[in-house]
Amino acid sequence: MKNLFSEQYICKQIQSISQENAMLFSEKSTLQYTCIPHYKNTADIQHIQAYIAQANRVSWLIYHNNHIEYAIAFISAICNTIHKTATISFFVTDTFQNMGVMSECLPHIHNYLFTQKDIYRIEAQVYQNNTASIKLLEKIGYEQEGLLRKNFMINNNLENSYMYSLLKNK
Repeated sequence: MKNLFSEQYICKQIQSISQENAMLFSEKSTLQYTCIPHYKNTADIQHIQAYIAQANRVSWLIYHNNHIEYAIAFISAICNTIHKTATISFFVTDTFQNMGVMSECLPHIHNYLFTQKDIYRIEAQVYQNNTASIKLLEKIGYEQEGLLRKNFMINNNLENSYMYSLLKNK
């Protein structure tokens, strides 16, 4: 497994999740725009484990260098090695949002996917009202490709999302 290091953060690649780290998945507000399972009780760990263990998925827990006792964020990518694409998902706990965690960590994850997994294109679908993620993706080089109509379930309503992509040689 490959750990990645930025100036302030450690991206620890994982293949499973502990009970302590499962708490990271308990903040419903941080997960509302993702397809990542929500942790409510110990039985939910199996759903999170199954998500992380999917074939061709690589996942990282993110730790702040000064707070290595608990994870503050999560990044995961499902890789399609035939088409050389990856679809990325991520979230940051409420406490660490808007502090540059993903701005600093995602470029390291991109480099790993491009060089170690031989990926050419990374995709991200973003709920149309998730302005923080939209700004983040555009800041780090993603380009918006289009609107996906009624493909995102938010609070039991079908909503629109945007498709973003980042190409290897851009």
